[in-house]
Amino acid sequence: MKIYCKYNEEYDRFLKRLVEYVLHKYGSELDITGVKEIELVKEIKGFRESDGRYIAQDNKILLAERKYKELPCLDIKDLEGTESFESAVSTLYHEMGHATD
Repeated sequence: MKIYCKYNEEYDRFLKRLVEYVLHKYGSELDITGVKEIELVKEIKGFRESDGRYIAQDNKILLAERKYKELPCLDIKDLEGTESFESAVSTLYHEMGHATD
């Protein structure tokens, strides 16, 4: 599975760690073997108000950067338990849940 952010190297590294975190914490509840890509984008075209979207025909999860911009830092150890981090985790988990269905 390809996990990436094309336009921001720091977000790219963080997204990879976030996916690992969610899979480690909730992986037994998920089956995302069909997901080919998880991408962080500035906004989801056609869904400006959406923070995440599973595109079934492409087997791809898109995440909007809005929640990532709210994070005070990009260190999971420092972020764990904060509302902004839990919101980002929740959005990713939610979209992974759609992929599982």
